[in-house]
Amino acid sequence: MIDFAMTEEQELLLESADQFMDACGFDESYFKKCYEECRVPEEYLKALKESPFGALGLPEEFGGVPVDQVTMVLVKERFFSRNFPFDTPTLQIGDTLEWGNEEQLAKVTEALKSKCVAFSLGITEPQAGSDDSGILSTATRRDGKVYLNGHKCFITYADYAPYMMFVTRDLDNPKPHAAMTMWFVDMTKPGITLEPMHKIGNKMQGAMYEVYFEDVEVEESDVFGRENNGFMQLVKNFELERISIACQSLGQAEFAYNSVLPYAVQREQFGQPIANFQLVQDMIVKMRVAIDNMRYQVLHAAWMKDQGLSTQIESGLAKLYCAQQAFEVCDMAMQIMGGIGYTTESPISRVWADSRMNRIGGGTDQICIHSSAKAIVKAERKKLGLGR
Repeated sequence: MIDFAMTEEQELLLESADQFMDACGFDESYFKKCYEECRVPEEYLKALKESPFGALGLPEEFGGVPVDQVTMVLVKERFFSRNFPFDTPTLQIGDTLEWGNEEQLAKVTEALKSKCVAFSLGITEPQAGSDDSGILSTATRRDGKVYLNGHKCFITYADYAPYMMFVTRDLDNPKPHAAMTMWFVDMTKPGITLEPMHKIGNKMQGAMYEVYFEDVEVEESDVFGRENNGFMQLVKNFELERISIACQSLGQAEFAYNSVLPYAVQREQFGQPIANFQLVQDMIVKMRVAIDNMRYQVLHAAWMKDQGLSTQIESGLAKLYCAQQAFEVCDMAMQIMGGIGYTTESPISRVWADSRMNRIGGGTDQICIHSSAKAIVKAERKKLGLGR
């Protein structure tokens, strides 16, 4: 039986998180302005970085405070449940420690002193979204140099992060997933062009871009990890990334629920609070059930990760379920609030738009279903002695 009762240390950490959010000086009006301007909330992130929470989950050698995954998701849930952005560069540092060389690690570490992310991910292309085997970006060797060419799209932080992890494919290799390479690219290099794309949510991550590489010159030493191993490096990230997205979705749903419940209790129509009407009660109960189920999914996946177990199935299921349910919860919250919930003045409208992206990023609903189902069937065949 798994016990998810919080330890005294975890309770104190969440109390400290509340105290930080109460005292940091950044409120709804500040985040609303950043959202409207489609800009990263630098001032808040600087304060977060200088707090104990900015280094949560990082290795000690980077001034971090190592914590288990359950604790990490509890803290992240608390921040998002109050509609405060929260992230630490644990994945970026972890990836660079595992795959990067000393020079790349130094660059990432230096960039993170002033930025919330050091590098963007240049993966998706117009013809290669969920099907990354369709990547057409190339790396061509010529006169001792390497030249990168390709067209990436939907790239977050492309104009903000000083570096990009640019993924290419050897088009002559008949096995696409064994032909991908990551390149660590300085975004100030000649030959890189950015074109903004206008998105409907997640605007505190800044604009989203199409990125064009035309004979961008790099060195052999700019390979990130091993050549032709880029796909496996991406796959290794999926489990933690999907747990993180599931946790963010949970926090967004909690924020929507906690915002709309007092509204329903106080808002009167036809001479009584709308919370008295059965159809509104139906939505309130569905929201609460969804949130309770989402929390279990997130904690269970995080607990398995802490035990050193594979969460290929659990992280995919958690991400799938939580992303879907969070959007449904936010949608019901908007329905209960009616017209005011649909205005840009309402934070519900922003969290509604933000939550929708989690059903696309980190693996679409359909990809999560496909990969989880394959893993479930494979495990069952193995248990039955049927081989692969």
